Amino acid sequence: HKKGSWIMETDFSDISRIKGVNSFFFVDGDGTMLFKSFLGATEADAEKKISKTIAACGNTYMTLSPKRFKYAAFLRQNNTQVLIFPFGRHFLAVIADAGAQSPGTDRIAKEIFLILAKGTHK
Repeated sequence: HKKGSWIMETDFSDISRIKGVNSFFFVDGDGTMLFKSFLGATEADAEKKISKTIAACGNTYMTLSPKRFKYAAFLRQNNTQVLIFPFGRHFLAVIADAGAQSPGTDRIAKEIFLILAKGTHK
């Protein structure tokens, strides 16, 4: 088993099938992009900023409350939301339509928890 190969066994394609999800990024704790599904083109510089920001945010939440950090949700000005989930020493960030605020966030989070749980049991 190569270091990190269990990550690739996680079926990330299921995440893109969740209603409302536009794109997602999977990064390690240092902010290195490991996997992405992004609608549209990004510049390499922007991608690096995205991955570093995801890691910085995730690491902050892990430091503040490691046992209670299930996910963080942020509403963006363009009516999308960013949800960041811890996964071992890595972070999954999902960009989704904000739509019906809380009910949508909770539904998306529950579906992602199920997908991540499958990945940890392989």
